[in-house]
Amino acid sequence: MPGPRADFACLSPKCRQDGASTVYEDLPVGSTRCPVCGSKRLQRLYNTAPGMIRSGGRNLQHVIDVAGADAQLVKADRTDSRLAAAKRQSPMLAVPMSQLSGTLAGFGMHASFELKGSRPAATVSHPAVAQIHNRTPRPGAGSFRDTQHSIVNGKVVRS
Repeated sequence: MPGPRADFACLSPKCRQDGASTVYEDLPVGSTRCPVCGSKRLQRLYNTAPGMIRSGGRNLQHVIDVAGADAQLVKADRTDSRLAAAKRQSPMLAVPMSQLSGTLAGFGMHASFELKGSRPAATVSHPAVAQIHNRTPRPGAGSFRDTQHSIVNGKVVRS
């Protein structure tokens, strides 16, 4: 099978005919010299697009397009099935405010509403929150204790 081919024009004065360059069709793409005069002034012409469908290529292109579409469909189905499985495993957590207390009761929590401004603000309480509420944080291992400041009656005071 022959390699890729293209059209070339010889820009040498030896090959000029009627003041125009001579065009040689269907030369190998790697050509560097004119086939008639041997000049190195050979210019490749890009007058055919490399992606053009030539005779017999339409059927092949159709087969490639169908196979590509099938592959994309399989990939999309796989992704959709993963998302659907993830949605089945974890419940939807966005609920209307009117159904908040019933939903939280299903998880073992309860909601209380405080009136702040013109809208009620929902505060969610859980048994774990009651255990850590109003406790001062303990410094972790390797952390330094602040000896310059202390908290008195909820305000920071410099010692």
